Amino acid sequence: MKSKKLIFILPIIATIALIGAFTFKKLVSKPDSKAEITASRSVSFKAQKEESHTQSPTYEATLTKTASLDKTVSFTYPSEENPCFDNCAFLGNSRFVSIKESGLAKNVYPVVGLDVRTVFTKHVTDSDVVILDELNGKDFDKIILMFGDNECGWPNTDYFIKKYATVINEVQKRVPDAEIYLHAIIPISAATSDKNECNCNNGTIATLNARIKQLADDMDINYIAPPPCLMDTRGNLVDDAASDGIHLNRKYTVIWLGYLEKVLS
Repeated sequence: MKSKKLIFILPIIATIALIGAFTFKKLVSKPDSKAEITASRSVSFKAQKEESHTQSPTYEATLTKTASLDKTVSFTYPSEENPCFDNCAFLGNSRFVSIKESGLAKNVYPVVGLDVRTVFTKHVTDSDVVILDELNGKDFDKIILMFGDNECGWPNTDYFIKKYATVINEVQKRVPDAEIYLHAIIPISAATSDKNECNCNNGTIATLNARIKQLADDMDINYIAPPPCLMDTRGNLVDDAASDGIHLNRKYTVIWLGYLEKVLS
């Protein structure tokens, strides 16, 4: 009888032992599982942090670029922040009118329709002084000349270059210590170029610019290339830069001045 009871009890004891072993194993393994979850979260957070850290410079660069663009668009280039313009003179055709009207450069002498011949006779609208003589008695460090737009239709490019050289010599006589810069003709918009009024198109402009650059090299003076910031991928003036496809609006005048600031500095 005693043996029968023992046989009956033994399976019960074995079952209890198995349950106890399983429970013990679960209790022991639970902290490891929690540790693994914690570690996993830690690795995931660390990876996100590292990813965020690697992405942030790009984001900051974008912000900087945006801020720069906003600065350009909002026209916050006052002349006092651009000392290179304080003792710099702009003398040339109507392309310089927008710089004068912007108020961001002090010494701007533009004349509508000016060319390398009429520079000896015409004067700016608010002065009776011949435009070249505006330089007399001035102590400018830099002088930027812009000619060529109104000479695009001239049949003889050699004559234009010869007269331009004469203008440069006269400028040097009036301000002998100034650095002289020949600004390239800024391309016009594609639509305006296609009209080809007075033989003024971007093909002709490119040809004249090559000659102007050669003139600058020959006379050992500076040449300012067409600003890339004003042009599209095909070398035309961007469509929204000028209502007439030629003369820059205020937004792009400020962008232009930003380019010139870098060149002159």
